[in-house]
Amino acid sequence: MVHLDRMLEYFLGGKGTRPDKRLVMAMAAGTVLSIRVPPSLAARLDRMAKASARTRSFVALRALESYCENEEELLKKIRGYIEQRLAQRRTPRPHPR
Repeated sequence: MVHLDRMLEYFLGGKGTRPDKRLVMAMAAGTVLSIRVPPSLAARLDRMAKASARTRSFVALRALESYCENEEELLKKIRGYIEQRLAQRRTPRPHPR
């Protein structure tokens, strides 16, 4: 998301680099996702957006990206553990004498 930060900075008049036209087009072609959230969560989102001078959508997008990355990593670890346990079960054990 470094490109998004630089692009946003550029559009806000900062010293960011001019965004690549392909990146701008890809963002414009994004999918709209509508979700219901409790009022307390919406208020938290608004506070974070205001405190960071970002839009509500930007903060929500970052939160979703972070959540997906964490969950993908967790699932990868779980699958690895399951595969390891299954491999241990398949390994023949010597019988006690």
